[in-house]
Amino acid sequence: MPNYGEFEYWDERYAREPAAFDWYQGYTGLKTMLHRVFPLESRLLQIGVGSSRLQEDMVKAGWQSIVNVDYSRVIIGQMAELHKGYEQLEYSVADARSMPEIEDATFDGVLDKGTLDAVLCGEQSAAGAAAMLAECYRVLKPGCCLLLVTYGDPSSRLPHLAEVPGWAITVWAVTRQEAVEALDAEPVVRPLLKGPYPATNADCMDALSGLEGMHFIYVCRKEERGEPGDADTGAAAAMAGAAGFGLGEEANNAEGAGASVD
Repeated sequence: MPNYGEFEYWDERYAREPAAFDWYQGYTGLKTMLHRVFPLESRLLQIGVGSSRLQEDMVKAGWQSIVNVDYSRVIIGQMAELHKGYEQLEYSVADARSMPEIEDATFDGVLDKGTLDAVLCGEQSAAGAAAMLAECYRVLKPGCCLLLVTYGDPSSRLPHLAEVPGWAITVWAVTRQEAVEALDAEPVVRPLLKGPYPATNADCMDALSGLEGMHFIYVCRKEERGEPGDADTGAAAAMAGAAGFGLGEEANNAEGAGASVD
């Protein structure tokens, strides 16, 4: 199995395979959520950009400023050369687990598509995930959001988010690309969870386990620590993921409440 958590793996892979590759979802699958979460005038940070073309499509759709970082110098060099004609795109070498070069409360949004998953494949994965999420929180302006795209369902990802108090979390699901291609249709974004919910509904874990062929999107809004309601909307929602969820009617009816990606 590839060692997705190791720096050397990525440098070797990008040197060997310079072609574009989007983990999980491209712009088509994410555009509804991107427009919902990030105003076009936002200054955005994309961590672990890799060889994604998502940021190029976002610029074509009207976003004005996206800073893209990765700890692989190989891919940053390739992408900076590829997009040298796009003044809206910046590229820089940085490790998402420690970004001292970025000041606090700098960005209007942070985007992660698969980077947390890669960190969780490495050594000291829990500590690395906590460090990465803490950095995302730090560089965000209050009231702004981290949009996290992952294969991990709430039972596996919300406990990590709970390590950083101060998030107000909404969870969505989007159809996986391979499932979409099989149906010859565009993805469908379905609301999966709006927190917080008490961890009293034992049926919720069964419902989540039944969501096959989906990726999960976590919209994590930064609230100042100590802000009224902070513990309820952030950590409590995340801890519900660790222990089981009590979902309200909206989440239980997620299949019927899905919105098509335009």
